[in-house]
Amino acid sequence: MRETPLFWFAALKNSQREHLRAEMKQRRQALGAAPRQQASEAIVRSLLASASYRNASVMAAYLAFSTEVQLGGLIEHAWQAGKQVFVPRVLAGAGSGMCFTRLDPTTTMVRNRFGISEPANGQNDLKRIDDLDLVLVPLLAFDARGNRLGMGAGFYDRYFARLRRVSRERRPVFCGVAYDCQRVLQLPAEDWDVPLDCVATEAGISWFNETERTE
Repeated sequence: MRETPLFWFAALKNSQREHLRAEMKQRRQALGAAPRQQASEAIVRSLLASASYRNASVMAAYLAFSTEVQLGGLIEHAWQAGKQVFVPRVLAGAGSGMCFTRLDPTTTMVRNRFGISEPANGQNDLKRIDDLDLVLVPLLAFDARGNRLGMGAGFYDRYFARLRRVSRERRPVFCGVAYDCQRVLQLPAEDWDVPLDCVATEAGISWFNETERTE
């Protein structure tokens, strides 16, 4: 029998992922503005009540784009509580990756090449990944094993691949943030994917490894 080339399977996986990305974007859009706002507020309440947030001194969040879950209320609460907040900043040059930069109420903001708001410069970039206690990650889909489907650029997976070199006790909690409609039965996983520890939706916080649950 003639063997099928490996690149054919890779192309099939990519096609499946792109189809799912389109479907998940449609699901988020179909929720409508008011339900998305209500869900975002419920998610923020769950996060504020979690031990992972309360115990975090340094955290990474994100600035919502399009129909993503809004975390503005949580970021403001973190500032008032004296926590350090870092958000993604895309580095110059195609495919050059991202870093995390300190965000505070005085930070000068710009729009990056994707139209997402981010700090204007890297004067306050995060130096050590193990300084983070909590990472809040946007996503398009997630499954019951903690697999995450992102936008496809791979920024988060490349940046957090270094978590494999950090001891378990020094790793931040890696928490996905999504609407419950973004839950799927199973996602294809790659060796380089960084799995979630938990996910926060309007239904609450779900942990994928009960032995490590801290809530």
